[in-house]
Amino acid sequence: MKLIDLNIQIEIVFTALLLSGVILLAGCSESSDLQNKTDPDIYIQQSKSYLDGHQFRAAFNAATEAINADPNRLESYLILASIHLQSGHPRDSIKVLEDFTGSKNVEYYFALLDAYQMSNKLISAQQLIEQKQQLLSTQAQRLQLSVAQQLLHTDELEQAKTTFSQLLEDPDYKVDSMLGLAKIEVASDNEINAINIIDNIIEIAPENTDALFLKSLIYINMGELNNAEEALSQTLASLPNADIFTVQRIKIFQSLAHVLTQQGRLSEAKIYTRILSDEFPMSESLSLQYTQALNLFQNEEFSAAKEILLEILDGSPGHKKSAVLLGLILYNEGNPQHAEKYLIDIIDPEVSPTKLTELYVKTLLQQNKYDNVLDLLKYIPETSRDTDTWILYISAAIQQKEFSKAKKGLDKAMSLSPKSERVALLAFLYYSNLPEPQPEMALQTLSSSLTFNPESPKLQTLYIRQLLTLNKTTEVDNYVASLEETYSKNTNTQLIIASYYMYQQRLHKAIPIIENILVSEKDNIQALYTMAKINNINKNWQLSLNNYNDIIKFYPTEITAYKGAILSLMKLKKDPLKTADYLHENYNASVLALTLAHLSLQQNRLDLADNYAKEANNELPKKYQVNLDELTVQVALLKARTALIEKDYLKAREIVTSTTKNYVNNVRLLSLLTHIEIASGQYNEAQSLAEQINQLLPDNSLATLFNSQILNAKGEKNEAIKLLHSYWNKVKDRSVAEQLYLQLKTNSSEKAFTFLDEWQNEFPDSLIPTRYKAIYLQEQGENKQAIAIYNSILQKAPNEIISLNNTAWLSFEAGIPQALSFAERAYKLKPNNAAILDTYGWILFHNGDINRGKALIKQASKLLPNDKNIQQHLDEVSKG
Repeated sequence: MKLIDLNIQIEIVFTALLLSGVILLAGCSESSDLQNKTDPDIYIQQSKSYLDGHQFRAAFNAATEAINADPNRLESYLILASIHLQSGHPRDSIKVLEDFTGSKNVEYYFALLDAYQMSNKLISAQQLIEQKQQLLSTQAQRLQLSVAQQLLHTDELEQAKTTFSQLLEDPDYKVDSMLGLAKIEVASDNEINAINIIDNIIEIAPENTDALFLKSLIYINMGELNNAEEALSQTLASLPNADIFTVQRIKIFQSLAHVLTQQGRLSEAKIYTRILSDEFPMSESLSLQYTQALNLFQNEEFSAAKEILLEILDGSPGHKKSAVLLGLILYNEGNPQHAEKYLIDIIDPEVSPTKLTELYVKTLLQQNKYDNVLDLLKYIPETSRDTDTWILYISAAIQQKEFSKAKKGLDKAMSLSPKSERVALLAFLYYSNLPEPQPEMALQTLSSSLTFNPESPKLQTLYIRQLLTLNKTTEVDNYVASLEETYSKNTNTQLIIASYYMYQQRLHKAIPIIENILVSEKDNIQALYTMAKINNINKNWQLSLNNYNDIIKFYPTEITAYKGAILSLMKLKKDPLKTADYLHENYNASVLALTLAHLSLQQNRLDLADNYAKEANNELPKKYQVNLDELTVQVALLKARTALIEKDYLKAREIVTSTTKNYVNNVRLLSLLTHIEIASGQYNEAQSLAEQINQLLPDNSLATLFNSQILNAKGEKNEAIKLLHSYWNKVKDRSVAEQLYLQLKTNSSEKAFTFLDEWQNEFPDSLIPTRYKAIYLQEQGENKQAIAIYNSILQKAPNEIISLNNTAWLSFEAGIPQALSFAERAYKLKPNNAAILDTYGWILFHNGDINRGKALIKQASKLLPNDKNIQQHLDEVSKG
């Protein structure tokens, strides 16, 4: 019988324990004895005296003041940690000690070791013993006691018994060693021996409450309730008077209530539960609220459950069960970032249930925080890890490219679950992502797993793809043929076969498979989509439209089908805005409106897109709300930018401000509004917006960039440069570097050019400072050098648009034949860019393609009607 199996369930226990932890923080105003004192020695002495008298609140207050007076004084932290430990909150003790950053001594490490062991953080405790063994060995007997406790906690009972027994002759450690031996007897199901040892302890130390309470728990487990009541009463009488309910006192009261209830003495039991209720008046209401939220969760009423949980956590931020349940709801809603927020302070992989840790790890994996995952999982003992835990570990290790860890995890997972499909899929990823991939081993992994899971669609699909990757055409044809014959009734497998034939352009073989599926499963969405793809390949747009319409008929909120239907109508030369006329009567108007809004945005018909977005907002399925929000913001940004270019600041401001009412903290909207205020000379408003952005993104340079632009617009150019220099000296930020260069360039081209070297040194792989060097040389008339630098950029980034355009222009001026080729490449990448149209058109015109050159320059002029260079070119080609 292990100690942890002494199972006394009191409904109020968790909340009461939770609330006891914040008692130290309640009512801790500075006492008159401590006012106006700044000497930490005085506070330390006061705290020790209070703690000796079990006045925890006053001791806590004095220790806190001692830390405030001298944050580097270790003794203050040790006292505060001891207060938490003695009141029953070892995790708070750990936090206090880990917050200390000064010089540490042996007392510090023993205090931390005690707190680790009391919190059951046994991996941390063992690491501390191993890492600080030399220092801890200066107090050899004390270290031996800690090692014995560690052995007891890790169930190494024989070694623990030997180690404790060796300390019995030392009077300083005799009682603690006897208590350890009693616990070993309990864990070995020798309750009578345990009680005899405890009775010997009581003879030596009659008021040892740990021994007395352990005795009462043993009697409870033995069913000897009268003896249990007597031992509990003796324990309670031996407890020193304190100004708070310690965790031990709470446990005694709960145990007494339990024993009396078991004896049928309900009125007496209520005395103790009433005392706890009076001491913790919030606990009962919290328990009721949580139970209500849990019932709602179990009935899948997640929004209502979430509302109650948020209310609980607003009043009691430390209510762990509510935070866990809320985290689970948010994770299931696809919101891992918010789920992490509620789980981060609760999860400790050494002590939290493994499944709870796994939930937290999943939230991290969905946010690509793979290094955090590996750090967390190392604190779950390998003996406690199941296949699910190893799968999470392997996933993170592969993403972090820590392949030795991934291989170790795979070996462990495979030994636990040799037939697991998920383990096989990870093994496939492992072999495929090695620095030197092993495609044959990846294939072998899939092949082996298929023997256990022959009907797995994932394994079948990957196996076919891997065979194709290895150009094993005969093998893949044979495998697909065997699937077609063996699993003729398996829809998923038949869909995979049809997709393979479609990939091979053997449509005549794919079509009958899909048609056969649709005979028995008219609403099979994958089959319907596959048939639509086949008809798209055959350019049979009417049949494609019919397929998409069938999907909408069965799945009215399937947005991809609406996109396909619109595309089919466009191919049929029909008006896509009249798509509703061609759809099944149960189509979803909001989903159609959202799809048409995207189409209008692509066509740059912004007002139409805006109208459709508003129409879509009427009863749109929740899963598309993020999509609609993004589109709404994008339309507003484009409309406002157009107004800003036209210097219609009032209109631009109105567009953005009306949109920010629904998207208050959208940084893109706030940024554009800041640009508008700067351009319109509203500098105070711009500064307020920059501050708002800074609060949203405190570790981002965006607010600094805006503040420098404001200073520059006000004519305070030197102040703007100083601000950017100050930020650059603290944080080497790419955006700050670029703006600093541009600001320097307005004052001194030479200083700016010099700064480019500093920028390049900090970011040697960045092409931007290199490009600015080429532009600078181009402006200085050093065209040959500029062309050489542009060419070096294009070798690394062939599609770098500015380098292409500028190289084309300089090459044309230098009479280099490749000028047209560079200009054409730029045009293909950015056919609607005015500068590129002008360059390409000018070169074409002078190369004899007069009409096309003139047309492109006219197009450039329409895009930038106020550009003098483009207008000059247009005048010249018009004369010619």
